[in-house]
Amino acid sequence: MYSERFAVVSHHGHDDCNRSSSGLRSRPDLHEDGDSHQLLGKRFRENCGDLDNASPPGPTTAKRIGKRPRPSGHRMSEEARQKKIDKWRKRAAEKRKEHEEIVELDKRPCEFIRFRSDNVEVRKALRRSHGYTKKCELPVFEKARDDTKDVVLTCPPPSEEEQKVLGSLCRLTDEKMKTLKPQTVADVEKLSLSSNVLIRISKVVPLSCLDIIMQQYKRLVHMGFVSYEKNQSRSATPALHAGVWRRYSSTACIVSEVWQERAPPEKIKALSGLIRDICQYFKQHILPLMLRKIQQYYPEFFKLQGVIADEIGKIKGIAEYPEFNLGGPFSTFAMKIGSSEYIHLDHFDPRFLLAPTGILTGGNFSGADLNIPQLGGRMPIKAGMLVAANMRTLAHSSSQHTGDRLAITLFLDNPLLISALQNATRIL
Repeated sequence: MYSERFAVVSHHGHDDCNRSSSGLRSRPDLHEDGDSHQLLGKRFRENCGDLDNASPPGPTTAKRIGKRPRPSGHRMSEEARQKKIDKWRKRAAEKRKEHEEIVELDKRPCEFIRFRSDNVEVRKALRRSHGYTKKCELPVFEKARDDTKDVVLTCPPPSEEEQKVLGSLCRLTDEKMKTLKPQTVADVEKLSLSSNVLIRISKVVPLSCLDIIMQQYKRLVHMGFVSYEKNQSRSATPALHAGVWRRYSSTACIVSEVWQERAPPEKIKALSGLIRDICQYFKQHILPLMLRKIQQYYPEFFKLQGVIADEIGKIKGIAEYPEFNLGGPFSTFAMKIGSSEYIHLDHFDPRFLLAPTGILTGGNFSGADLNIPQLGGRMPIKAGMLVAANMRTLAHSSSQHTGDRLAITLFLDNPLLISALQNATRIL
């Protein structure tokens, strides 16, 4: 499986991934982010992954000019330090609320959570329950018209009956969950369900970074990149999938859905090098920014980051090709120029905790709003914006668009999560 699904990695060598390829790291207008050079996983969590435990920023050098230096023996008491942290968190939360628009839903949209992986049936159900067809034009969410503000769609906490169904959903749908260790089960039961159904955050990633990714992807297509797309019920546009998952195999493996039949070794090696450079640039300059924003709204999901990172670290070949290790809590990303125009559910996303999927867009385009029939509207997504939602329960598609649109989707594979939970001794 490993050798077939990612032939370009398993059979062909490659130069050092830190080299600069085709101007990837030669742009002077890019500002290096301090966290971008940290390894994802444990070190990433310690440095910037856990915002709840972050410390307030210290005094700048400019503010201390002309002041007597602080005595080396002075130490802030733990109580004073905690008060300072609480004050900083409160100020940050108030500032964030000033730039947010909250939409409160009447109920949690979970009617499709038990559907089998058949998007044709999903579309039929939408016609029956919501009267939605492909020709329907959904209205734009009123509070989403302002591009400068973040939009948060929230729902009431689940009822006791809903909580029992959602909390035990993994065990109801997958017999392997019965093999969890007792401490892991106890930790799983302590994790709560987020009330955030969908968020849209503006100005997450600089457009210059997205332009570099788009140019490299176009070059990949020009070189003869071929993507093998098994699911034609989502989109007619193929995408590059990179990272790790165990969707098509009994064990997790490095995957990139690239098939080159009868291609010469030189071409395969060139494609492999460019794919790896794209992944490396994504990890360094884009992924940390996305994770930091998503964590603010789905903190309970990020508590799984440790067990997922441990599972990814065991995958064959991941030490040799670290650019495919996203470190958790996400395992895979899909990249394409275009959109997913057919209404669908992401059936292989985790059922457990209704984990979010991150969608980032770039390029020079108009349109391609996110259609969400269950919520009765559509969400405009412009370049540099990030949308995160439970795409396992929200049927969605993109409206028509013009121009070049880069779409990056970040997700976690459900079989990989189940495997990580089975091997974990505890979570919290």
